[in-house]
Amino acid sequence: RADAFLSIIIVSDEDDFSVDTSASTYTHDYQYSGLHKTDTYVNFLDNLTGADGTNRSSKYNVNAIAVSDQACLDARNAEKPNEYLIAHRYIELSNKTSGIVGSLCSDFGMSLSNISNKIIELTTQFYLGQPAVASTLSVLINGERVPQLQATDPQPWNGFLYRAETKSLTFYGRYVPQPAAIISVDFVPSAIK
Repeated sequence: RADAFLSIIIVSDEDDFSVDTSASTYTHDYQYSGLHKTDTYVNFLDNLTGADGTNRSSKYNVNAIAVSDQACLDARNAEKPNEYLIAHRYIELSNKTSGIVGSLCSDFGMSLSNISNKIIELTTQFYLGQPAVASTLSVLINGERVPQLQATDPQPWNGFLYRAETKSLTFYGRYVPQPAAIISVDFVPSAIK
């Protein structure tokens, strides 16, 4: 659906080495010229979801639960030597699409919870028609004033955060709007300040 959010979750103990089907050999070589660039997947998903560089994070993300670092690789190789790879390309793709990277060496349930929280965050992002003077933003949900959070907050919770670079509001905690909620936003546009 045009209004749906697509979240892809990759669970792997390897990395992506996809090549065109016409390639004669499969390789684990990051330098192989036929290896698909991660931007190939980003462009495909942009086209599939109708996203562009400014609204990509409101349309989809790619998450990975994989071997995420050398410590995890060493732990896995202690069990089965040379069976695993750090997921450099999955991590790169996740980073390009506002995804979450979880480790196969950590709590799987916590990784899924982090992915779920990120999806909620991204699907409650609202875009303003023009940039706002942040200090003038007034947001109501069903008539209740929503506190404004600061980008410097280590973990934003219970309020909204304004991101000037994307002209967007993201809601957190108990202020994540429910379906059919009435959201009212007033602000002074920064262009006329």
